Formats: sequence, C-alpha cells, structure tokens
Amino acid sequence: MNVKKSIKPAFLFGLIIMSCLFLYFEVSEGSNEMRQETALKSSSMNSNYGLLMGTMDGICDQYNSNGFFPTLYCPSLQGCYFALSCYSMIGRLEDVNTTEVLDYIFDHYDYESNYFIDEYAIRYLNTDFEEYYLPLNTLLEVNSYAILSLGILDQLEIINTESMVDFLWSCSHPTEGGFIGQPFNEDLHDNFKIPTLDNTYFAVKALDMLIDDWEAYQTECSLLLAYITECQSMTQSDGFYGGFENDLDPSFDSLDTLDPNLVSSYYALKTLDILNALQAIDLDAFHEYLSDMYHPAEYYFDLTWAEIAPSFGIPAATSVGLDLSVLTGFEGVAELEIFNYLNSIQNSIGLWPTSLEYSQFELIDIFQVLRSLNESGYIDYFTPIEKDEIADGLNHFKSYEAYSTTPINLERISRIFSVAQSFTLFDRWTDLAMHEIYSDIRDAYFDPFGKNYRGFYAYTNTGGNYFPFRIYPIEYFNVGNYSSLEYTEHLRNHKTVLHALLALQNLYKLDDFENYYDLSDILNSTLDAQIISPVSERFGAFLPTNALRIYSQERQDKYIFMDQSYYAVRLLEFLSNYLGLAPIEDLIVDVDALKTFVFDTFESPGEYCYSMPRDTDNVNIILKNTYFASYIMTALDSFTQNTEKIKNYLLDHIDYTNLENIYYCWKLDQLLKMNISFDIKRVQTIISELYSDELNNFFCSLNRKKMSHEALYWICDMARNGEIEYKLFFDQIIELGSNFTLRVDVNNIVLDGLTDYDSFKFESLQLGEYQLIHTGDGRFENELYIPIIQSNYPIIVGNITRYKYFRKVDQIPISIETRYELITDVKAVKKVNSIDLSVNISILSGATHHSLENGTVWTNITCNGEVIEEKSFLTDSFGSYVLCFLHYKYSTFGNYNFELFVNDGINQSDHLIQTISHSYTYDLRYNISILHKSTQIEFLVNTSRILNNESFPLIEGKIYLDVFHENYFFRVQQYTEYTTERCSLFEINYQLNQSGTYNFIIFLSDGINIERLKLGSFAYTHINDANDPGAPNYMNVEMLSYFALINVLGLLGCTITIHYLRKKPIR
Repeated sequence: MNVKKSIKPAFLFGLIIMSCLFLYFEVSEGSNEMRQETALKSSSMNSNYGLLMGTMDGICDQYNSNGFFPTLYCPSLQGCYFALSCYSMIGRLEDVNTTEVLDYIFDHYDYESNYFIDEYAIRYLNTDFEEYYLPLNTLLEVNSYAILSLGILDQLEIINTESMVDFLWSCSHPTEGGFIGQPFNEDLHDNFKIPTLDNTYFAVKALDMLIDDWEAYQTECSLLLAYITECQSMTQSDGFYGGFENDLDPSFDSLDTLDPNLVSSYYALKTLDILNALQAIDLDAFHEYLSDMYHPAEYYFDLTWAEIAPSFGIPAATSVGLDLSVLTGFEGVAELEIFNYLNSIQNSIGLWPTSLEYSQFELIDIFQVLRSLNESGYIDYFTPIEKDEIADGLNHFKSYEAYSTTPINLERISRIFSVAQSFTLFDRWTDLAMHEIYSDIRDAYFDPFGKNYRGFYAYTNTGGNYFPFRIYPIEYFNVGNYSSLEYTEHLRNHKTVLHALLALQNLYKLDDFENYYDLSDILNSTLDAQIISPVSERFGAFLPTNALRIYSQERQDKYIFMDQSYYAVRLLEFLSNYLGLAPIEDLIVDVDALKTFVFDTFESPGEYCYSMPRDTDNVNIILKNTYFASYIMTALDSFTQNTEKIKNYLLDHIDYTNLENIYYCWKLDQLLKMNISFDIKRVQTIISELYSDELNNFFCSLNRKKMSHEALYWICDMARNGEIEYKLFFDQIIELGSNFTLRVDVNNIVLDGLTDYDSFKFESLQLGEYQLIHTGDGRFENELYIPIIQSNYPIIVGNITRYKYFRKVDQIPISIETRYELITDVKAVKKVNSIDLSVNISILSGATHHSLENGTVWTNITCNGEVIEEKSFLTDSFGSYVLCFLHYKYSTFGNYNFELFVNDGINQSDHLIQTISHSYTYDLRYNISILHKSTQIEFLVNTSRILNNESFPLIEGKIYLDVFHENYFFRVQQYTEYTTERCSLFEINYQLNQSGTYNFIIFLSDGINIERLKLGSFAYTHINDANDPGAPNYMNVEMLSYFALINVLGLLGCTITIHYLRKKPIR
C-alpha cells in the first residue's frame, strides 16, 4: 500500500514588522511567487547610481584640471551676442553649437509682444531706482543682442524685420533724441525715460542691420546727432574735456561707471560712424580726452578719469582707446605697442581680466577687447595658436543652452556646498581637495572692520579679492521692484553663510575656520537681521543680512522673502548645536513675532493649504515657501496647519517633469510625514533624462532650459535620505530538501539600486549566511538550499541585511513557510503465530526521494480492543528511503490491531500512517479411537491444526488422561506421539487392574493455547473373569460433555471437530 501524506503547518508565514519598516505584500493570483515590498522611512545600479558616481568622477576631474568646481551661470541674450561676436572675430564660429544658440534665442521671443525678452530684461523692467540700476541689459539692448546674434548667424530672415524695426524706433525718445531701454511711455519712471548712449548705440547698430539705408529717417537722425553731440563733455578738466557722458542726467548713473569714460565715448563715436557723422562732434576735444586717458610709457588707457577700483577696466579701455584712436585719426598713440601690451596682459587661458590687479574677468571684457581690436584692424595680429587659445578660453562662458557673461570659474558657495554635501552623502568626501576648498571658502568670508555684520560672499575663487561686476549676475543681483519679484538673490545672505559652514563641516574644516574667526560673531549677525520694529509690515521676519538694517523700515520690508527667514532659522539651529547653546527659541530676539509672521503667510482656500507670503502663481515658488514656512513652524514647535490640505495641494501639483518641484514635494512629505506615494519609476526615469553629459550636470526640468547648481545635491539628498524600497521575491511555500531563489530588488525615489559599497546577505540561524549576488539593475539574488532537518520546519526565519562596507545599516526580518511530503509503503506478512510488518518511508521533494535521518516507527498493539503493548521497528537506511521492520509473535489468541505510527524527526507530531488487523485463531481437528485389550485400554488421538485451509501437526502438543475409579484418581502423562506432515497421533495406554467403573477424561495441550483442552470423557465398566482371563469383555463407552467441551474451546479461539467412533465389542 502506498500512502502519500502532505505535512503542512497550521499557520501561515509572517513577517516581523520593525519600528523602522513598513511592509506590505502583493501575491499574484495563481502563482506561488510572493512580492514583498518594504519601504524604509531609510535605471539601475548602472544608471542612476552610476550616473551620480560618474557625475562625481567628472567633478573631480574638472577640479583636478581647473582648480575649481565649474559653476554654470544663467545664459542671456547678451551672453549669446558677446560670445558669437568673439568667436566670429577670431574666425572660430565653427566652435559654436549654432543650433543650440538659435534655439535659445527664439525660446526667448515673446510672440504676443513681438520682441525678445530674457531674465535680465525682466530684471531691468522690475528696476527699483531707489536701490539699483543695473546697466546694459535693457529690453531694447536685449532685443538688439538677439538681432545682432541672428546677423552673425545669417538668420535674420527668420524674424519679422518690419515689426522689429518698429519696436526699436518705439524706444527712441520723441524729443530729446537718443534711445531709452524700452518703448517710450510718459507713464514710465523718470529714470526709464532718460536716453543713454549705450541704448542708442545698440539700437542704431541693430537698425543698421535691419534697414537698407538711413535716408528715410533723417528727422530721427537729426535728433540722434543732436543728442550725441550734447553728451560730449566740454568741462575744462583733465579726464573730462572731450569725453562722452553716457546720459545727460547727472543724478542718474546709467553705465555704473564714472562719466565721462571711454566706453560711453565708444558708444557715441561708433553710433556716429554708423550714421557717417563723425564730423558732428568736436574731434579735437575728443583727441585731447584720449590723450588724458592714455599712458604712453605703459601703452594703456584708463577707463575713466578716476579709479573705481585698482586698474579697473584698463584692458577693455585700452582696446577701446586704440580703436577710437584709429577711428578718429588720433596719432598720439603707439598702436602696435598697445596691441603688444594687450597681448601681454592676457591671463593663463588667453583672456583679459577686468583689472590688472585681480584675476576676475567677465565676457564683456573679452568682447570689448576683441571688438575694438577687430574694428581697428589688429585682430589678425594674433597667431592662429593664440586665436585657438582665446577660443578655448571662451568655453568658460558656455552655460546650459547658450552663453553667460559670468565665467564658470567664479564658484558659487552654494555650488561648493552642493558638491561637498553630495560627496559626503555617498562617503566620497575624501575625493575632494579639502585644503584648497577650505581656502576658497575662507577667502569668501567678510568681517569688515568696525561693522557688526559677518558672513560670506556668495562666490569665491577670487583669491579673497572682491571686485565690482561690470555685468551683474542675476544669481547674486536678482533685485528690483520687489512687489513683482517672486524670489530674490543677494550677494551676501543667510543661505550662503549656512552653505559655507555646512561645506566646511563636511570637509572636517570647520574647526580650522573657527581658529581664525569667532562663530559667535556670525550668530550675533544673524540674530541682528530680524526685523523687530512693530510698525513693520514684516515684523518678526529676517532680512538677508543685518547690513541692510541701515536702510529705512520701508526699504527693509522690501527685502523680506520667506527663504531668508528659513535659512536664518537653519543657520541658528546649526550654530546653536555646534556651539552648544540654548535652543533657538531662546536665542531669537522676538520668536513670537517670527511665529506670527510665518503663520500669517498660510492660506487655506478650499481643500488646499500653502504659504503665500507674496502673490504668485508659480507652483515651485509656492511649494518652496510652504516648505520653508512649515520647517520654521516645526522647528519652533508651533506647526498647526492642516497637513491633509497641504497634501492635497502637493498631490494636485506634483510635476514629474520638474526636479525642483519633485524635490520640495518630497521635502514637505519628509517634514510633515504625509506618506505621499510618489511615482518612483517616473522620478527615476527623469533623473537620467535631466543629465547633460556635455556639462556634467542636471537640468531642472525636461524642457532642459535651466540648470541649478543645487540639482546634484537635491538628487543625492533624495537618493540617500529618501525611503529605500526593497521588493522581495520568493515562493510562499518551499519544500524541504529543495532549492529556492531569494531575490531583492532595491530602489528609492531616485535610485533603483544602491552604491558600490552596499551589499546584501540573507542571515538565518537555521540556514546560515548567504551573500546575495548583485546581478545588475538593482537586483540581488542567490539560490538557497533548505536541508531536511527538524529545525527547518515548519518555518524558516531570517533577515535580509544590508551592509555598507562592513556596517549593518538595514535589516528586514522575513519568514518562509516550509512543507514536505511523507511517502510510506506498508506491507504485512501474517504467519501462524506471528506477523511481519515492514514500512518503506521517504520524503519526496520535487521528483527526488530523501531518506529519513532521524525518524522512528512504532506500533500500538491491541488485542480484542485492549492495548497490550507498544513495539518499535528496526530501521535501516538505503539512501533515498528508510526500511523499518517488525517481527511480532502472538502471545495470546484474539483479534489484533496494529496501529502504525511515524515520527519523521521533522514534525513534532506523531503520524498514524496505517492500521492493520489480524485475528490469531485456528481450527483444531481430531478424532479419538478407543481399543480394549484384556486388562488394558488404549486411546488413540489423531489431531491437526487447520490454518489457511492447510493441516499442520501439533509440534509441541501434549495429551493427558485423567482416570477416576472408585474414589481413586490417577493421571496418565506417558504417551507415544507420532508426527507426520499434516497431523500428530498420540497413543496413551491404561492398565485395568481392578473391576469396576472407570471414568476417563482426555486433555490436549496443543502447544499454542496455554490452557489444556478437554477433548472428551468416557465411562467404562471392567469385570475380571478369573476362569477365563482372555474371555472377551464388552466395553461400554459413553461420550460425555461434548457440547460443553466445544463451547469451552470456542471461547479459547479454537474450532474443534470431533469424529465419533462406533462402539465395538472387544473380544
């Protein structure tokens, strides 16, 4: 008989939930594969992680090659024009990706307004004249840059020439002549309506490219000539007389340079040259001006009559002076020596600095030098190698999409922070040149003598020398009419200070910095930046720096944006922790005012809640402000907003094409613990799509129009601090003695894999330790074997453990249900007085049988319903099975049941595998013959045992004869036995010595039944004849008690057959 028994536990496997883990299961219907996903509130390894590592490798290579971290500045139409002009003038225009530049130019065309506009033009339109006027990026000039760029690229036919001509002329002043920076309107601010030479020059230069001739514009030209002539200074003073002022309003500094100066003079004369009207001015006076500006012994020109900063503007002014000398026929200069001088002051990359004293340079410097050398005819004095060097140097202005006017070597402090923080997050900080970076950060620190403000400049790599910009980068000067600005940037602010200190801490250099500077000065400066005047509309908020406290309260209020208060709080937290000070609530001058200010910025329209300190429809600005405000209130233990409403806003405004949007949604989710289920695959996919291999950096959105120096940190922050998701794949139920594959797929919101330093192991006291092999795509797996032993049933417990280096960082407890199939084959061989039982046992796993190593088999034996004993089987192993054997000899008659049990050594329970029944009975057949010989009586008993229809002798049988005569009893135990194959014949004789009645009882012991069986009783009367001893007598034999005998034997389990003999006379 074959018995197939499936052994299963009475419970399902479970997973232990640790405090740091959140687990859920997904089981496919009809499949034994279980998908277990684990999210730790902790494209492939070769994609996003590899991309980050490759980016960091590239950053290291860039630093090793250049000595700085390239900082990409916002491109501009001005930068495009300057760069295209430079490449064109040195005959290297083929070095430019003209398709990319053209795309950039037309991306900034406003089809509704029919003009070009970029971020710098927007800043110009938002100018707050009480604060700054930042030159050379007026709306008119930006459009001129676009037109002139298209001219260089021979693409003017793309634009509507008539519309653009109309736009340019609309910017001319109707009465004063000259051009202003935008279409003239009487409602404009007075300063906007002041014509300037720079606007006039670029307008006329662009118009000259668009119109066939100037004959149709005689009236306008007359006004222009009158305006330019009036700009020539006739002040009898060295450095003034004959030069040109950029505008006619002495209160307005339209060029951010002292008037008169060579640049404004250039604009005047070049405009006149285009109009063929150089004779309109006093050339002799101008020559005198050139003579005043020229240094004949050194062969250079000053920019203006007074030094703005040491040697400020000399390289550009020298080239302009040479150009204007050639243009106007001024013979008081040594032209070739001037060229040689310019050639000698190029920096290490072949470009010209803003000043001879300092290393800082901008694209406008190179553009103005090359433009004047080109227009004066000296550009080809450069050798091809020198032109190649200049072309290579111009790559410093290559930015995303196009060109910026600020070079990449001016490292933003936030860029250094982004690099240092990212490298630290991935344990690569030792790859950085820590001492050199520390020196750069320290050089950016400012502690002006006699002032109470301390902090860092927002950029470095200047050797500690900070020089005025000629073109103010929007990254540091996004200033203007603050009511229309959505965000602001300042050259010195809390964000920069925080980033500088964090970078120093990441580089283990903060203690070195503290040896030079007292951090409590920074703390006090930060605390002093809070607006504590109750009359302020921004009462309680923080200014970007306490240096702004010198201004009126009204002006201070303009500077207030939520990000500055956020970074102030972050900075105070950092300093408080580092210096071991009191909580920031106890440090801030008026913490309640700050709480009130932040609380009042929250709005709750409908199902939404967000912070709106200033009106805007920019979702990213709203998200950032909501995060900043929520962080402040959380840090001050005062957050009371409805997080569900904030979550609603996030869910409705997550933009999976925009990195900044994703990052601040994620930051809010981390901060407020809203458990947002991000579309991880979409986020992971966008990372690689945002990467630029050419620039070794990440765009902010899929339109690839903008890069942020913080993008790398955003990605690394999410990658390292985001929740790591582990997806575990394995069968729900696994058979003992089989192999199974355990797989872990790892990813988080950024990475679908981990780092080179991460590894996974499966650790179990039952199975031991298995290293999971990384097979790529963030997948770790290995094949495990489950031995057939008791400790592995009914459940395997262990941990999926993640190690970083040799340090355990995560642990996921798992449990696996095990089962097995017990195969038994029972055979019984029944014998006369015994039974042989055998059990073939094995464990089936797949198609393979396995032997039972520690199993036992036994039987409980019952006879006639009563348990009589327990017997164990002998076992013998044969490799793939165990054979168990029992020989059992019956000790008594009856109906036997053998209950066969197995304890397989695996399951703790005993298993009843089969019950076998056997009746231990037989048929006893015999006949009795009685013979009388004179005085002797002979009994012959022929007996046999009937089993299975066969006759057997009574091998151990015995016969007894009890004799009763007259009160006399005698037992005869001597007999003669004859045995054949089928029967036993017993012969017993008794001598009759006396007359009388004899009673005989015959007993049989059959050798099996322990009790004697009474076969019959007989009565016989014997009479002795003295005269004739041999005379025949008659025996009178009576059979007695046969039925009683049969009944007794029946109770003993025997079946008896009696053959009666006829009475015969004995002769």
